Amino acid sequence: MPDPQNDLLSTVRDFHVQGQLDRAEPLYREIIEADPENAEAWHLLGVLMLQKGQGVDAESYLSEAIKLKPDEAKYFNNLSSAQKLGGKVTEAEGSLRKAVELDPNFADGHVNLGYLLSEAERYDEAIVSYRSAIEHYPKIAELHQNLAHALFQVGLLDEAKLICLKALSLKPDLSTAQNVLGGILAGLNELPEAIDAYEKALSAGAVTISSYNNLGLIYRTQRNFEAAESNYRRALSLEPENVDSLVGLASVLMASGQEHKAIETFQQILAIDPENGDAKHMISALSGRTTDTAPEAYVKSLFDFYAPNFDQDLTERLQYKIPFQMREVVDQYFADQEPGVTPEFKCLLDQGSGTGLVGEAFQNCTDVMIGLDLAPKMIAAASEKEIYDELHEIELVDYLAGPLSADRSFDIVAAADVFIYIGKLDNLFEATVKRLQSGALYVFSVENSNSEDFILRSSGRYAQSRAYIERLASTHGFSIEVAEPAKIRKHGNKFMQGTIYILKYL
Repeated sequence: MPDPQNDLLSTVRDFHVQGQLDRAEPLYREIIEADPENAEAWHLLGVLMLQKGQGVDAESYLSEAIKLKPDEAKYFNNLSSAQKLGGKVTEAEGSLRKAVELDPNFADGHVNLGYLLSEAERYDEAIVSYRSAIEHYPKIAELHQNLAHALFQVGLLDEAKLICLKALSLKPDLSTAQNVLGGILAGLNELPEAIDAYEKALSAGAVTISSYNNLGLIYRTQRNFEAAESNYRRALSLEPENVDSLVGLASVLMASGQEHKAIETFQQILAIDPENGDAKHMISALSGRTTDTAPEAYVKSLFDFYAPNFDQDLTERLQYKIPFQMREVVDQYFADQEPGVTPEFKCLLDQGSGTGLVGEAFQNCTDVMIGLDLAPKMIAAASEKEIYDELHEIELVDYLAGPLSADRSFDIVAAADVFIYIGKLDNLFEATVKRLQSGALYVFSVENSNSEDFILRSSGRYAQSRAYIERLASTHGFSIEVAEPAKIRKHGNKFMQGTIYILKYL
């Protein structure tokens, strides 16, 4: 015998599917009034409320459906959407996990869990969900794109590239995937290919600020300042107060010798973001005002920018050899003390490890090496070399004064091109000596200041004077063993003059 309630529900569902929400809603309520235990009617009314953006009502109705039918995965999936709409992200995640627990083959649950985890930047977990979703939806290009993006975020660039190319093979006109591919290729240092991917995305209509910013960043890396400036200005045409675009533009203007325009742009940044570290530091540098130290945010962003091409850029374009010159100076110092003796250390602290060049230079003469850096991408690059016993993303004084170093005693501390971002060194010296053994060496490089104790140059880097280093050494119980002139790096067509010091803690 026909069931009038089921017939009505089928009719109402048709209205709902056709988008006639105002017609469907009262009929759902009529069904529920006649049959309060009709779980599907509660569920569909909750979905309708969700479509109308009424998250509280949607959550209430979907919860009623789950009370009546607690083993239905799709109910939990839709409940998660209502919870997310109401800002209940933790609860939304719990509902999605319940959905895939009830039905491990529930593909939409895996898809939505992947989205939610990606939005929370929990990419390792998102990867698991996207892989499960793709098992059920292998032909959906967008899922491959999302998996590629998550893999990119955790540094699995080679696999990310393959997955992104798979997305484009499934859907060649997926312009958003071209944007993802551009980032992956840039990370792999395949810069011409990255440019091509971004240009394809833009020509296909995926015009985004991030695309222009990323193109600006690539061209800036290639020192094609005209193209970099053009792309940053295109980004700003979309959003004139985008701080990332303005910072990129200001950096390009400074690098291309347009210092007055750079100052104006940095001032524009400060008007939008008064606490912006890049702008504060560079306005001081370009205006001839010396501060005590560069802001942590400035140092972190600077070195995260350089991390992908840091070794190549320094050693080839800037002809930077300071870590290896420091090792040569240390070797010579030991040979001068006793011919034929080579240095042997128990524990080296690398203050500002960067990508690990000091580690490479000193790895065969120390038992334990510990590296410190503010920039996470530098830490990741150094970690890949598998040289260091420990790597910490931390400010130098915080490490030396904190629990991580409490049980440590160093017989050598190295700082290659670190003091160029710390003008005033008093606090660092005071913290360092507390972790040194008697007779320990402090080996570091500086750019030379011929006047002030320390000055901030227009490059954004600091220089220290010989008199200042001598006073620091005397104050903190060091003798100056070596002060070796050194060419720090190329700046334009000239080498920056500096000094490699070896101080001995008495």
